[in-house]
Parts: sequence; structure tokens; C-alpha cells
Amino acid sequence: SYYLPLLLNGLYWFQANGPFSVPWFTPAFCGGLPMYPNPESIYYSLPQFLTLFTDPLSAVLSTFVAFAFIGFIGTYVLVRRCYNTGMAVALFGATVFLFNTAYPARMITGHMPWHSLALMPFIAYFLLRPAPAEGKSIHACVGAVTAGLLLSYMFQSGNVHGIIPMVLAVVAIGLIHALSGGRLIKFLISLSLAIIVAAMTSASKLVSALSFLASSPRAGYPLPGAEKLTGLVEAI
Repeated sequence: SYYLPLLLNGLYWFQANGPFSVPWFTPAFCGGLPMYPNPESIYYSLPQFLTLFTDPLSAVLSTFVAFAFIGFIGTYVLVRRCYNTGMAVALFGATVFLFNTAYPARMITGHMPWHSLALMPFIAYFLLRPAPAEGKSIHACVGAVTAGLLLSYMFQSGNVHGIIPMVLAVVAIGLIHALSGGRLIKFLISLSLAIIVAAMTSASKLVSALSFLASSPRAGYPLPGAEKLTGLVEAI
């Protein structure tokens, strides 16, 4: 009831303004709201792009299948190449990730921005992939930049709620890789570079989103579910 009309709104904007106009504002919701500054805006995402060629429902279904496939292949490549496992183990890991409860549950519920959750295995892979004998620095930089661009897609496609949990999961994968003989310092440097690239390529949305949210502060709501920081720590 929210994201399908939002896809139509993005389609109408594209038809009226062309591909190079940023949708800063839309009159289609709540009597008029900022559109691109909305943290959950999905204008720059695969489902919105597919809506240019098909109806919103077909775009959503195609996105669900496409990103499930991306998550499966990403997990297979991550386990196979970064952990040097056999094909059977890699296929098992990819199948477990494919049928995890987070991705399908979010998509079935209607949380469209969460489709980018399936990019997590590829982000971890580009940060941990084995380096060649020559050109290790360039190889690491290319991997970090690619991971940063995938992170940027997550933010640009509206998955602001999933970025921090996803980054924590990638850190856990990196720590496990270090326990199996990987280089922890190299991983942390690559992750830091990826975060910088993601922040730079998402700066326009980040600044506009913070400006939008600053106009509607949540008074008396400094921490979710806790009145003070000590209460939050105690709850954890």
C-alpha cells in the first residue's frame, strides 16, 4: 500500500522530468513531502528502474528473484574462494543464505528497501577476496571501492535500517576469516575505505535526509525504548 504507489510516483516523475532530474519533492503523499531526502526513498533502485519497463508488481517480483539469486551466488563465491572450501560446502552455505528468514520475510511483509540485504555476501567477498601475486594494493583498492559502491546502493535504495546490522555481520565474517588465517588489518583497512566511498557517493542523500529529519525532531525520544543511556545498556 506504500511502496507500489511510490514506484508509480517515481515512474511519473521520470516521465515528466527525464532521467537527470532529482526528485526532491513529491505532492503524491501526505499533501506533499520531500521525496529524495526521505531516507526510505527507493527512486534510485532496481525495482524503480524495472518499473520503467513493466508494472510495479512485476518489478517487485523480478527484484525479489534477482536479489535472491545475487545473494545465493555471492555466498557461494564468498565461501568457496575466501575460505577455500569444497563445492559442496559452498553450495550448502549459499542455500542456507538463500533460505534465511530475514530476506523473504522482509520482502513478503512489504519492506521493499530490504532487497539490498542480499548484497551482503558480495560486500564481504570484495573485502576478503584473495589477492594475486602482483598488484596487491590495486587489487585491494578495487575490492574496497566496489564494496563501498554496493554499500552506497543500499543507502540510495532506502535500506537505512539494514546498513548497521549488515556492516556488523560483515565484521563478524571478517573476524572468522582472520581466525582461519586471514589478515585482519587488511580487512579493517579495506572496510574503512569502503565506508568512506559509500559516504562520499551517498553524501547528497545523507545531507538532505538529515536536513529533512531535523525539521521534525522526535522530542523525548533520544534512545529507542530507553529514557537514558544507562537504561539502554541495562536492557542490552
